[in-house]
Amino acid sequence: MGEKAGLHYVTLGRIENAKENVTIFTLFRIASTLGVRLTALLHEEEDVATPDLNAGTSDRFVLKQLGDRISQLREKKRWSQRDLAKRTGLHHVTICRIEKGLRNAALLDLLTLARALEVDEDILSKM
Repeated sequence: MGEKAGLHYVTLGRIENAKENVTIFTLFRIASTLGVRLTALLHEEEDVATPDLNAGTSDRFVLKQLGDRISQLREKKRWSQRDLAKRTGLHHVTICRIEKGLRNAALLDLLTLARALEVDEDILSKM
């Protein structure tokens, strides 16, 4: 499976054993390879097909889509990026780069953002 997802078997093992803070795009690649939605990797649920990332979905598009969702949630609360940074402990430049789709955010950073924005961690499935 690691080879199909473009991951070294050691990296895949570290992810499976929770020793690697995996990036969101890596999670998308794993979900796509397994043919499940991203949330299926985070929670038990029925196997529902996920979009095939090899079928024209670019890395930048996925990251931009996620960034747009985070930006919408932040703006709904009328927070600046600096406000969100204070609530998460992330640097405001990091938040800016995530929102613009320029940074492949790590899963733990995304969970921190979801908690600060007071949304279910299934934010990832609403893209």
